[in-house]
Amino acid sequence: MTITREDVKKAVTKKFVLLNQDTSFSKGAVAGLRRVGFEPVERNPDSWSLLYRDIELPHGIHPAEREKFDTAFLLALIVYASQRRNNPKAYSGAAPTIGQHLAAAQRTRGNLDRKASALFGGTNVYEIARGLQSILLLGNKTTTIDYVDLVWDFYQLQNRNAKSVLTTWGTDYYKKTPTKNSTTTEPAATATTTN
Repeated sequence: MTITREDVKKAVTKKFVLLNQDTSFSKGAVAGLRRVGFEPVERNPDSWSLLYRDIELPHGIHPAEREKFDTAFLLALIVYASQRRNNPKAYSGAAPTIGQHLAAAQRTRGNLDRKASALFGGTNVYEIARGLQSILLLGNKTTTIDYVDLVWDFYQLQNRNAKSVLTTWGTDYYKKTPTKNSTTTEPAATATTTN
């Protein structure tokens, strides 16, 4: 049995809502996450209690799929913790896509094309998470991300759907924004990835 987007949403939404609150628990948990490195879950024993407290996935999930979920969730938590330093309310369930967020950061912070190209060409989920984190830290302090969707994307990046995820991010990033005289957008460039 594999994990679905709905399984991810049910499992992690409550955790991100809890972490986004201004409480001593959430501040301590986020500070702990900042100390966790971009390494496999089994190399981060401090992350286990935070990861598994109140997280329920359907029974019958294949252990390899559970490991991919754990990795995706931990990486999204680490990216969240770094962004939360700039924005105390970094999580939103109705935020723009990752590609749209990167495009907004491009407009406000200048040329991110080189960093974006490296991100879209990432070869594994850890490399992609590190690249995304560095770009998000350059973004606007009021930017929010739908980290539940990010968990799903990180999970998909470990499957055969990696190219699809990166292409979607790249398409959203490279879309031309409408000008005052135009309400249409130009065709988007597609991102490529190496496997």
